[in-house]
Amino acid sequence: MVKHNAFYNNQVFPFCERYDSQKNKWKIIAPMNIARSGAALCSFKNQYLFSFGGRVDQKRIVDVIECYDIKSDAWQIIESSDCDKSNWIPAYMSNAYQITDKEIMIFGGKSALTFQIFDGVFVFDIERMAIKERGSLVNPCSFMNTPLVFNHHLYAYGNDVYVHRYNIPEQKWSCIPKTLV
Repeated sequence: MVKHNAFYNNQVFPFCERYDSQKNKWKIIAPMNIARSGAALCSFKNQYLFSFGGRVDQKRIVDVIECYDIKSDAWQIIESSDCDKSNWIPAYMSNAYQITDKEIMIFGGKSALTFQIFDGVFVFDIERMAIKERGSLVNPCSFMNTPLVFNHHLYAYGNDVYVHRYNIPEQKWSCIPKTLV
């Protein structure tokens, strides 16, 4: 488990920590290059962490992607010249999850274009270094919890009245009212 960045007194700090469940302790790891809060954080192949978007203050959502190498304890910014982000709308309080051996899905949050909760869904292809739009959520939503995968379905507990469910093989979103779970 990784905890990244803090928003305190209208200031964002770049600090990150990793939780060691065997020792029951938090350990400080390398700070991110761009301090921000509310970024979508996703593990990838148990070797890397990817951080998408987030905000640097109350009015600025950034289009920054960073990759953390667990072995070297270092964050690296993925430069725009190395990655096609032209189809991506960055967000604050979005979510991300590895859905194939080369893809991370990024979804929901507060749009950098409108500052409203939106239904955007995007896929970051690690091999092609490109982000493409992939449909939309059934309902616009922001997220603060880590999604779970069970039986080929991704479940994301939204900041609304629904659990958002994504059928990975069919690439289709649906909603389950929280009153039913």
